[in-house]
Amino acid sequence: MLGHVSIALTICLLFSVNVGAKEQDKEALIGVWRFSSPNGNTYVRFRKDHWYVGLHFFDEQQHDYGVWSVGHWGINDKSLILQRVAGGQELDKVAAKRAIAISDVKDDRFVLGTVPFDGQVFKRVKVIPPNVGRHLTSSVRAQGVYARSKIIFPEDPLLDVETHVTIDGGYSPFHLYLLPAGELLATVRNGDDLTGKWQRTGDILVLSGVSKLTNANITIKLKRINGQYRVVFFTRNGTPVPQALTLPPFVESKRVDVVQDGSSPELTAGFYRKLNSFIGGRSKSEVLKTLYNEEEKQKEAYHYDFATKSDAHSGVFTGYARQLDESGELETLMRTTGHYNALLGTLMTTYQVAGDENQAYRIGVITRQDPLTTEWFYPAGTHKEQDLYIMDSVMENDRESTSRKVHKKNGKLCCVYAIKTTKIVDGQSLEITWNAYKTEFARINEDEVELRPLPF
Repeated sequence: MLGHVSIALTICLLFSVNVGAKEQDKEALIGVWRFSSPNGNTYVRFRKDHWYVGLHFFDEQQHDYGVWSVGHWGINDKSLILQRVAGGQELDKVAAKRAIAISDVKDDRFVLGTVPFDGQVFKRVKVIPPNVGRHLTSSVRAQGVYARSKIIFPEDPLLDVETHVTIDGGYSPFHLYLLPAGELLATVRNGDDLTGKWQRTGDILVLSGVSKLTNANITIKLKRINGQYRVVFFTRNGTPVPQALTLPPFVESKRVDVVQDGSSPELTAGFYRKLNSFIGGRSKSEVLKTLYNEEEKQKEAYHYDFATKSDAHSGVFTGYARQLDESGELETLMRTTGHYNALLGTLMTTYQVAGDENQAYRIGVITRQDPLTTEWFYPAGTHKEQDLYIMDSVMENDRESTSRKVHKKNGKLCCVYAIKTTKIVDGQSLEITWNAYKTEFARINEDEVELRPLPF
């Protein structure tokens, strides 16, 4: 830890001390766009160097409760090609390279996807909320990208440049941009950037220029060793700076040309209808909970009654679930809202129990289409690090599915939920049932009435 701090401090001292952070170069942004849903907002920033940053926030005030994705983008045959190089662990089972239809592109909006059937409308964001904007900047994302993929994410979206970056524990405090015709831009975390010239002879790279804030004359000599440049000489206003020789080696950032070949296609209309039909309707789940402790296993049985409306055109579904004990007494009434997210290729869901202001979030990833299999994840920041949850559901046929949820704490098994869900086909109206559940949910929230079974 002390080594990390000393290296970061050294980089700041090389140029100047106690200067403000560099402001983001707004002119370098191609655009920031937002899709709004009942489960929060999805943002995407497209950069002119064909890097993108995609983010979904369930709650923008709790900005850690979400999903992130970084990679390369391109347009090919009316499709947006996204090639993810890093992202949250919940995206590991989403195809890394995806082709998504893009249409109705205008200055202030575009439509993404053919599923849901109306697509999803992204609108240009002219004023970015500060707590969102900082997550879209390269300086924040670079550490996560390198930690997940060991790939360099340049902070500045420059074209036709050779980019080298120091890496120290995932932290990227020093960027070198070798521009055409021998021009140089070197950026450092404290904002005292260097502009000047570069010259390369064999394995030796010489940089010279003037720092932006302190007007210091800087000369740097680097030598390529095992494919990476290392600082072997550094002067500031003619005075050697020996601390610079301890800088980490510079790793080169490689440009990736994005093509459609090898892309995973969108969900087909037929499969999406099947998914939408599976989500919607009335159903009953039988749950067997097994609790493990040091001495014995304890088992508890209960069941849920579900009523869910699902719209294939908007991709939004809203459902209510009544949890009953073995005697049929109502214990919990819960509301679920969700949608399919075309940009990230996931299901986003929000859960709220009647009478409780708190919400819980889950991210669903379709890992197989036949049989329809979905794995579920909690977004980062919503549970303790020592807790591990493993959740999946499998559609056995048109009417039945099985699910399993495993909870481990500090590597030890805590409890297992085995769930059997069956569609209810009895002629009773989904609309009537859903409205009754909705009314009872609102009544509990507003009047804090005692939970009781509904009259059906």
